[in-house]
Amino acid sequence: MVTLRDKLSHLSFTQACKLLGSQGKALIMKGGQWEIDLFEQVFLSDEKFQLFLGQTDVEISLNNAKRKRLDLRCSMCAGACEHQGAALSLILEEKMALGLAAPPPERVPVESLSEEALIAQAISDRKQRALEEKMRLKSMSPDKLWTDYVVTNAVSGKSYRIALRGWERGESYCSCPDFRKNTLGTCKHILYALDRGRSKFDRAVRNTPAGVEDICVYLKYGVRLELRMLLPEKLEPAVHKAFSPLKGKAIEDPRDLMRRIRKVEQLGTPVTVYPDAEEYLGRLLFRERMAGVTEEIRRDPEGHPLRTTL
Repeated sequence: MVTLRDKLSHLSFTQACKLLGSQGKALIMKGGQWEIDLFEQVFLSDEKFQLFLGQTDVEISLNNAKRKRLDLRCSMCAGACEHQGAALSLILEEKMALGLAAPPPERVPVESLSEEALIAQAISDRKQRALEEKMRLKSMSPDKLWTDYVVTNAVSGKSYRIALRGWERGESYCSCPDFRKNTLGTCKHILYALDRGRSKFDRAVRNTPAGVEDICVYLKYGVRLELRMLLPEKLEPAVHKAFSPLKGKAIEDPRDLMRRIRKVEQLGTPVTVYPDAEEYLGRLLFRERMAGVTEEIRRDPEGHPLRTTL
């Protein structure tokens, strides 16, 4: 039995355009500009795909009476629209993150692979997609290899931000859903940007480590998420004293980190916390607060104020 997942996994750009009629390509490209959180705004099952865009919901389901058996509906618009274009753009660009990317033929069964082989296979898949898909790369500092970029898929119109910091997995960052989800520390966009950098810059530049100009808190992706710091070589003595204990290792105490950041900022030195690191840090602090409240309630459940004020 063919499921919605099966249909979406084989959906091409040309087919997606036809689903939206004569303006299909324009609607998909325009919809590709929407910023979408795969974890918060998307639902996918064998029967239904849903994309939640604020006050608007887009739903895709199977219908034998429709083109390609795919029925697209928007809660706000009567006909083909930008919201439906956003849904199709996301599906075309993020098949791997959505679990829709069909595996190459004649593969070794997944269940027989070791963990190392599974990782190698997953990276190989993304390298292949980086080679095959048409992307445009814009550097924020064209004369530098280790800098920020914007990568845009020429077909889906989706754009993501990349920060290249090194050749090893986990050193760079991409804002795409696959990077946040796959625990590999890389994605097709980073691999594409690294490949372009490899061909553009000479060996001396490629072998020079990324320089750190600002104090930054970032999230290192891998099997385990880790909060880490980027620190310039030259720091004021007081700033160096505050942050040097955190250099080169995972940050385990979020409250201690926040205290250090506040102290340094009071000295007039700015600290950049990347958006994903800020979100992760917020979750850690919230869990700590909830753990403290829970422990407080357990000590005196009968006399706790929440019993009468909640």
